[in-house]
Amino acid sequence: MENNNEKSTPTYCCLALLESCFMHCKMCYKWQDDVSVRHKDEPTLEQWRNFVRDMGELCADRKPQINFAGGEPLARAETLELMRYAAELGFPTLLVTNAYLIDERKAAEIAQAGVESVAISLDGATAGAHDFMRGVEGSFQRVMNAIDFLARYAPKTRINLSCVICALNLKELADLVRWAESDPRIEGVRFQAVTQPFSTPDQDNWY
Repeated sequence: MENNNEKSTPTYCCLALLESCFMHCKMCYKWQDDVSVRHKDEPTLEQWRNFVRDMGELCADRKPQINFAGGEPLARAETLELMRYAAELGFPTLLVTNAYLIDERKAAEIAQAGVESVAISLDGATAGAHDFMRGVEGSFQRVMNAIDFLARYAPKTRINLSCVICALNLKELADLVRWAESDPRIEGVRFQAVTQPFSTPDQDNWY
């Protein structure tokens, strides 16, 4: 085999900044930990900064997008500070969020952090479907409010929707796509097949 000394660098990076969330989603059990509890082995902000800095050095020629996820990343106060640092180093940044915590102030902070795009969880075209799947009443309206706030206070941040496909929302998916296509604030909708709930032991017959 011919020796290849070309440097190999990452093309994708996802940082799970915390493993807890305040939603009670049917397809995820991370909510079983209180979101205010910081795990002892959870990296500090400085450790994450060091990681991002090292990634910047490793990917000096071409920086991949960094996805900032969780749990719910906005439940951690340092998330946008870390995203700002990554953006300053030249990384395209994506915030993956349930949008529940995005108000006027948070939307402005997202803009100030240079967040390139936001992926908002939306699991239906109606409040009934989304709120049931997310386990929190009013979460659908929070998503609608967040889209308004982002469009107003973070106009350069692209907005995408993420939807988990399952029997509970199957009949609403076409309406969801039609609504997203008609709304110029929405860049697109990404679909995910339902999988075994997060934070559960592997089981062959989980479904």
